[in-house]
Amino acid sequence: MASDSSQKSVVANKSVKRGVFWLLINLWNISSECTAIRGNPNVSVLKWSPGIISYWDYGNLASTTDAVSMYEENGKIIYYKVARHVTNLHLVCNASYPVKWTHKHYDRTSVFSIRTRTFRESGDNIYDASQYKFSAILELQTMYSKTTGRYLCQSTRIPEVQTDVYVYVLGYAPPFLVYAGRTMVVKSEDNKTISVPCIVSTPDTHVELYKRNGYDYTLVPRSPYVDWDPQKGFTLTMSQMNDTFGDYKCVVVGEDEEDDYALFSAVPGMAV
Repeated sequence: MASDSSQKSVVANKSVKRGVFWLLINLWNISSECTAIRGNPNVSVLKWSPGIISYWDYGNLASTTDAVSMYEENGKIIYYKVARHVTNLHLVCNASYPVKWTHKHYDRTSVFSIRTRTFRESGDNIYDASQYKFSAILELQTMYSKTTGRYLCQSTRIPEVQTDVYVYVLGYAPPFLVYAGRTMVVKSEDNKTISVPCIVSTPDTHVELYKRNGYDYTLVPRSPYVDWDPQKGFTLTMSQMNDTFGDYKCVVVGEDEEDDYALFSAVPGMAV
């Protein structure tokens, strides 16, 4: 009996030592990772795929810059404009620390067109976290404009370390309103403003906002309290409007109203 107890004690001590050893390794790796976080993640186009298109169109998509144009604004956000007939776009995010892609869409059906993957490449010494290279790939189906939106590549441990990307997806054809033909309910996120997400697939699209008044819709003119942003839609300041709640209609100017409009119902309560 004493021998059995002694053996169990030895096994238990070994298990504790192994646990402490791996705990120290993990803590050291985390410490090394935090030390290694220098600068924001680097985002670039990994690849893109054209659909079934004519030779003329393919000639105009002969390079990545023709198929996916990129520009920056104030060094804070990267914009990508995806040309028509590009059916898939893959963006890669690289860093010396673990990263991931996050996104938010009002229309949850768009998530079926979005896929993310993460990778880690180790150096010669697998225990040396400073040699690790991390990647996260964002795969978008771009046949339709519903994958238009904001995407963040961020550190998994320090989310504030991030690169902000906005992708405009033209899709095969109009409508230019990403949520065209939809009826959606929106609520305030801060009890100060309400966003009517009339986002568009190309930033130079002209959109007007109307509010239901009885059986008709009345134009809501833009003002300091009715702000327009192609990435957010219309932002309404609640304290400066008589009645912010109600039914709204977004219409693309110059397009067939039957095809390019979206309906939104602004209701009381806080968005979750």
